[in-house]
Amino acid sequence: MIYKRSFSLLLAAVVLAGCNPVLNNNEDDEVIQREDEEQQQTTPSIIPTVQISEQFYRTVLPFKPGAARGLIVNNISNRLDINVFETGLLRLSQQPFPTDDYFYQEGQYITAEDINTWTQRQNDEGKGLNPPLSGEGNLEQQNNQNPEYLSHILEQNFLTKNENDEYQLGGISIGLSLNSVHYFNQEDGFPRQTDIPRETVLAKGKEMANTILQELRTREGLAEVPILIGIFEESPRNTVQPGTFISSGIAESGEASIGDWSGVNSQYVVFPSNEATENHYSDADKMTMFQEDIAMYFPNYVGVIGRGLYRGDELQKMMIDIPITFYGKAETIGFTQYVAGLVEEYFPKYVEVEVNITTLDKPQSLIVRESKEEPFVYIYE
Repeated sequence: MIYKRSFSLLLAAVVLAGCNPVLNNNEDDEVIQREDEEQQQTTPSIIPTVQISEQFYRTVLPFKPGAARGLIVNNISNRLDINVFETGLLRLSQQPFPTDDYFYQEGQYITAEDINTWTQRQNDEGKGLNPPLSGEGNLEQQNNQNPEYLSHILEQNFLTKNENDEYQLGGISIGLSLNSVHYFNQEDGFPRQTDIPRETVLAKGKEMANTILQELRTREGLAEVPILIGIFEESPRNTVQPGTFISSGIAESGEASIGDWSGVNSQYVVFPSNEATENHYSDADKMTMFQEDIAMYFPNYVGVIGRGLYRGDELQKMMIDIPITFYGKAETIGFTQYVAGLVEEYFPKYVEVEVNITTLDKPQSLIVRESKEEPFVYIYE
């Protein structure tokens, strides 16, 4: 059972889907025809005409799995990075491919084989975008000199409607996920690691982006499609702070390289942390008071971890995890209502807030407040 306050079942579906870009409403569906590239015949698809939020893309139904679906969990070890990588690329896409005009579809053109080939070390046939080991010196020396940079490639497709009311590919976004730390084993099996400076990550990412772009332009149907490429820097393993996009650029119709790259002025900051206190003192102070008020209500809680998304110096979104042990449903309801009140008290209305309350890693309740909206509260049975 789900107990709710100030929300509709429709919006519950939105929040429970997380930052899923393929949100739909079954009402007022529009049936259209599109050409299936494999079968070369028209098949019916449904594109919802109701858009729940400008933050989300509508999608074509029935759902068509991506050509490399599921591979991301094998290539990126940090779950936080996976979430931020996917949703961050969607945010970057909204400028060249506005949600009012474009419809989302999982990537159909870059296959799992492509990704596995491009993310390997370059072999004798010239395949692979990561540099080969030199063969000179021991494994630690070789890996320090030539770390593996590229770990994963994510593709997202965006559809438009043409003059015949048919839906066709209107844009592609590609995310390149690069390591900030290269992990490897020595000859004796002992694990080692080497840090990769951001300027190196950025330079290698741009170089690889243009190589991939040139290859895609040779493929059928992709020569004239605008392609956005974002460079994502992963966080180190076993950290609570996710990675971030550090640059993006777009190749307009027919262009086979990106010459104009733009910095992405956003980052995640963990609360509490020295970085938060030094660079965002006001927000860190609010999080401290938030945590102290929780301790007054429920003194045996484990702790509060916050991850704030900043664009420039302004806090845009705060994600908070509260692990706690309850001994009854009434405790859960009362505590969740109390925390929802604290969200209203300590975080400005323009800041999106998401609070996950868990017991032994099992979700107990969820509080979501969109920018300038009232909080939505969910209690799980």
